[in-house]
Amino acid sequence: VHESGGEIRIDLTASDTYTLQYDVTFDPAFDFSKGGKLPGLAGGTGTSGGTKCTGDGWSGKLMWRENGALKLYLYHMDMPDNTGEYFDLNFTAPKGERITIKENITMNTGSNNDGKIAVYINGDLKLNLTSVKFMLTTDTYKPNISMILFYSFFGGSTAEWAPSATVYSFFDNVKLWNY
Repeated sequence: VHESGGEIRIDLTASDTYTLQYDVTFDPAFDFSKGGKLPGLAGGTGTSGGTKCTGDGWSGKLMWRENGALKLYLYHMDMPDNTGEYFDLNFTAPKGERITIKENITMNTGSNNDGKIAVYINGDLKLNLTSVKFMLTTDTYKPNISMILFYSFFGGSTAEWAPSATVYSFFDNVKLWNY
């Protein structure tokens, strides 16, 4: 359990493709503060938490940032530093209204930059990356999607990410499928 929310790793049967979809509602008094994590897919070791990708894992969670700006927070082989890379979704989450987030991922093959990730909000395509290297093929791992990181917490890792009061986010209609 994270101090400002929760995190659950849900193991999946490893696959090259998955779609994760869920509804989230931020309560009407939600303080977005500096930001926090939302659920997403991952594979291998599920690299996250400020760890540089070495080829054995990756993660593609969503985040809310200041004032509810939504981003994809992607840990992948070509990220520029040790923390995940942000991709703007050009969407601001409203308080008190349900939104539907859908993440489609197709893994890269071997050590190629041919992985794909698409993010939809309320049915509208907000991001479509088509040349991602999530993982490398090794003796232990082949590129795969093998878990849901069902995260919902504030952070970053310092107190400045904390909300000003106790707030809630509500999740519903969680769906997962191969496509």
